[in-house]
Amino acid sequence: MYDFSDIDAAYRFVSSVFFPDGSKSELCKTERLQGRRIDDKHYEITLLGATDVLLNGAPPDDFNEIMLMLGESLYPIVLEVTEMGDIVKVCNFEDIEKRWKSSCSDIKNLCENSFVVEQYINSSSVNMRNKDVFLNTLKQNGFVRLFFNGYEQKDTEFIVSDFPMRKDKVLFSFDKWELQDEESICRSQLEKPEERVTILGGDAVLKIKRTPKGIPRTAKFLARVEKKEKGYFMKETRIELIS
Repeated sequence: MYDFSDIDAAYRFVSSVFFPDGSKSELCKTERLQGRRIDDKHYEITLLGATDVLLNGAPPDDFNEIMLMLGESLYPIVLEVTEMGDIVKVCNFEDIEKRWKSSCSDIKNLCENSFVVEQYINSSSVNMRNKDVFLNTLKQNGFVRLFFNGYEQKDTEFIVSDFPMRKDKVLFSFDKWELQDEESICRSQLEKPEERVTILGGDAVLKIKRTPKGIPRTAKFLARVEKKEKGYFMKETRIELIS
């Protein structure tokens, strides 16, 4: 079980995609969170957002900076979480929604008549329809998935969107854990629907090392997928406790 009480932690988050031609795309940032106990079995976790963001080793360009601005308007995000790491609810969705709408307005004024910006805002609005949709989307966030991973519960699922290519989506299920040198490890084969003839196969591994409180000291998800007539793509997402 987790002990989230009195946590004030910072993690370095890195998400990389490796392409068949040897090139790669990488996002690096620092994520901070705080926690406190609210009753015998529940905690309040506050996600404070990202700093020190780098895209492929450099600060974001203007468009990516705008996307980050919109994303960061969501924070702080306050969650109620069980001692097993299950997220019960978002406690401050109304405040999040107000900040997001205000940020949308500011960005539209800043980038007047920009079709690309308008399109991005419209696409992201789908995730803000209500608190349940927002929570389901948040659970697919790379950092959130690695930090709140159900404490090695069976049937842990990782859905990876826009991988191996844009508009693709792959699913890995992890259900059998083993312990090696104080590291929990689980492996999975790609669950490939019959109609996905362009994705030939794949595998993944999830590795987690924990502190005495149960929170991840390091966590890594690594997937490899073969795309028809393209080759192998790899995705690695990892977090490391830095303070």
